[in-house]
Amino acid sequence: NENYARELMELFTMGVGNYRETDVRELARALTGWYVDAAGTVAFRPRTHDTGSKSILGHTGNFGLEEAVDIILANAATPRHIATRMWEFFVYPQPSTADLQPVIDAYHRSHYDIREMMSAILTSPQFYSNHAYRALVKSPTELVAGVSRQFGLTLGPDTLLAMATMGQSLFDPPDVAGWAGGAGWLSTGGWMARMRWLLAVSSQQAAPVNAASGGAARPQDAVDHAVSVMLDGFVSSGARQAIADHVQSVGASASPSDLFFLVAATPEYQLA
Repeated sequence: NENYARELMELFTMGVGNYRETDVRELARALTGWYVDAAGTVAFRPRTHDTGSKSILGHTGNFGLEEAVDIILANAATPRHIATRMWEFFVYPQPSTADLQPVIDAYHRSHYDIREMMSAILTSPQFYSNHAYRALVKSPTELVAGVSRQFGLTLGPDTLLAMATMGQSLFDPPDVAGWAGGAGWLSTGGWMARMRWLLAVSSQQAAPVNAASGGAARPQDAVDHAVSVMLDGFVSSGARQAIADHVQSVGASASPSDLFFLVAATPEYQLA
């Protein structure tokens, strides 16, 4: 199965450009014999395994699954690719060599333990730096989970449908590579779907609405409270003023649900 061999190296370990077509074919030979039975269990059928000599990434021998994986994991491209993928998912895009080195060191030190790599990321000064603050676009899952956890929402099956319109059908990625993420979450259709969901939450759920307003009497105080609760107090001056102007303009008819929605609709709220 050359497709599986290719994806193993391209997506999950080494990344594009670090292997040859001959490596794909030879790795596919090393993986022969493994299958999934009718019960969904992964098993090995020795009689269908290729027992001939194989050459994978400069190593030659009668390799099977374990040996082939060990060769891939020991290749220098693997920890760099995995560390980069992890860093860009949890911290910010385009990490430097200095950013990645402690994560790569953890990979080698722990003999390929992902938990140790994650620990190196979470304890890195860069993880708490200004550069990492709001450097990532929230996925639909992160947006929905964040609002739900912060305000204790009760969500029904319709939430999954809303997430699908935002571009993420939970547990159903478009292909084996998963979702592209990043700015791709903010397509025109995806953005409008986010706004529709937030608008529905603001009109149907009391918890976020009450938390957003904080019971403040003055419009500016209500805005300041909502920004503090939902955005750590940090939002562009233009956005803050626009929200305050709206609340001021509608006067007594301004509702806490309007305030929640306006703050949640800011670009800053879509970032993590």
